[in-house]
Amino acid sequence: MIWHWRRPGLLLRWNAVLCAVLVLLWSGPEDTRIGGAAALGVWTAVSIGTYWASRRGGVIVRGWRAAALWIVFGAAVGAGAALCTVLVMLFKDVRHAHPFPDYPPGVLAAMIARVPPWAAAGALFGLCAGLMRGALDPRSPDAGVPDGRGVI
Repeated sequence: MIWHWRRPGLLLRWNAVLCAVLVLLWSGPEDTRIGGAAALGVWTAVSIGTYWASRRGGVIVRGWRAAALWIVFGAAVGAGAALCTVLVMLFKDVRHAHPFPDYPPGVLAAMIARVPPWAAAGALFGLCAGLMRGALDPRSPDAGVPDGRGVI
């Protein structure tokens, strides 16, 4: 398994702009459902994690280190998703400034309590993504044979 980190590109910047605009638009209307906040929190965490990982671009990681990196990256994004969801909810509460917030402190505390399961889910998702990335590796099956004979 090989993981080649690339430098951040223009696509990551436009993704961040679109994410910020959608958070701003979502926070306008009155809504107390958690699904939209969770989706925006996950998107924000994935955007931040991808940008952070791509800032260390130009590195090639092989073998078990690549699998471990996928797992750690997934766990960090999973934990960050719960925390970003809390921040998105808090942003909406602060923007509206009602005497009774859209997301009361009990809801925010319950979302913070979900950090460990979301980190575990992210680690499993990272492992699956790493294994799928390894399965889609474009190397030919005969690449390891020095004399050019085919492997059956």
